[in-house]
Amino acid sequence: MKANELMIGDFATRKNYENKTVVCKIIGLSKNSISVEFDNGSRSMGASEDSITPIPLTTEILESNQFVHGYGDSDFYDYEKWEKIVNDKTIRVIKDSSGWFCRVDDKTMTRSMGISPFVHIVQHIIRIGGVEYEIKL
Repeated sequence: MKANELMIGDFATRKNYENKTVVCKIIGLSKNSISVEFDNGSRSMGASEDSITPIPLTTEILESNQFVHGYGDSDFYDYEKWEKIVNDKTIRVIKDSSGWFCRVDDKTMTRSMGISPFVHIVQHIIRIGGVEYEIKL
């Protein structure tokens, strides 16, 4: 992954010391390197861009974050939707035959929307939509 595709606070995966792929949180970015923090509190400063990989969005991740599963009234084939309300805004993560997308709605309009096959992109859309919510892994 390129550093310019990430924001501080995003989650990704990285191979750690035992050569296992583990979840990490982005804590620093520079032109060609990324600093991360692992669940155990250890940090890796200056990881190369090719050592960081995105986390694919899954229904299990959404459900573990209390997104409620439902079906929408749409013409999309295989249209499924997971919703969560945070601070009077509805986060909708939708899957149809073309893939995943996310949008943030308030009472008056859609605030942000985008295609979201990875957890970090959903997190970006949620932030742009003005919602302070971090997806937990």
